[in-house]
Amino acid sequence: MPAEYTLASALLRRSRVYVQLSRTEAYNLSAVCAKRMQVPVVVSDIEGHRDNVKYGFRVESEESAKATIQAILSGDAAFRTADVVERNYQDSCERETLKNFREQLALLATRGHND
Repeated sequence: MPAEYTLASALLRRSRVYVQLSRTEAYNLSAVCAKRMQVPVVVSDIEGHRDNVKYGFRVESEESAKATIQAILSGDAAFRTADVVERNYQDSCERETLKNFREQLALLATRGHND
């Protein structure tokens, strides 16, 4: 494995929260990695994130992101972070397999050639 991936993986594994606030997103592989490492995921509430962060914390503004991150880091019980992380992990294990990823890529490639 390339050194960059090893470093990124080590940093993600040690993270207390993963945050990705995007305006657009196709397939958020880094969020998938965070889910698999059972790191709480905070993402912007946009189409790409809705597809692959079904049980994470989706936020609509910077203020909402800040409040959510603070609640996760403080251990606010109302956020049920452990439950959300577990649901995200289980969802990722069920849906985000290499086989499914390859099938989605093949489907996208087919659509691109038929347009």
